[in-house]
Amino acid sequence: MRRSSERDEVALPWEDESVERLGDLLRAQVGHYWQGRATAELHVASAFSQLAVTLAETGADASVLQLLDRSIKNEHHHSSLCHQLAVRYLGHEVDEPRGPIAELPLFEQAPPEARPALQVVGLCCINESVATVWLERCAAIAVAPLPRAVNHLHLADELFHARLGWAHLASRAVTASTRSEVGRWLVPLLKSNVGQWLSPDLTRQTGGVPDHGLPSGDGHRDAVLGAVGNVIIPGFERCGVDVRGAWRWFEGQIRGPDAGS
Repeated sequence: MRRSSERDEVALPWEDESVERLGDLLRAQVGHYWQGRATAELHVASAFSQLAVTLAETGADASVLQLLDRSIKNEHHHSSLCHQLAVRYLGHEVDEPRGPIAELPLFEQAPPEARPALQVVGLCCINESVATVWLERCAAIAVAPLPRAVNHLHLADELFHARLGWAHLASRAVTASTRSEVGRWLVPLLKSNVGQWLSPDLTRQTGGVPDHGLPSGDGHRDAVLGAVGNVIIPGFERCGVDVRGAWRWFEGQIRGPDAGS
């Protein structure tokens, strides 16, 4: 899998005429979505930076640390690209994104040795895996050349961000007792991370313009829950984590938004 670069940006179809053909209200909606994404990408870059410091101090395979360094650079690149998309859709300059400093959960009720792994699980194994499947959906439904190309470019990077989480969880740096602790925290982590993805505010912000890569509310929910059921819970199971509670929670989510809470 190749890494995205500035040359990819130059090759993007910036003159995509379908942007101008989009009605003013929908064009503004898509533009504000990309503006929000630009800030969100900086937020994730900040979280990756903190995680890199923690794992360097507490222990991780060199390959995982390399993937983290690459992920930090990716997210800054993504933020810049999302900002350019916002300008293109809105039709005027907008303020440069200023991402808030991310605060990773401290997991103070968990054993100290398990806390870094729990941070990796939430940020990478869960959140970035959802992002990967969601971006795959966005790229698949997009008809307009510009958002389709951008989503494909982002997708190539998100695969690495999720992979670093699974690589760390499966590595010798994570002990059997820590994997057992991950199992105890798995449902709360899923509730928190998946809950953010399924929040009404995010669903409204991203939904309703499928030709430009933003799925409907139902499509958004299907992509998020599909990531959980087809990728995330099976991934934990392969890593030796107890997923029985996670499956019960997931089945409740499939029955309805409130059934598994």
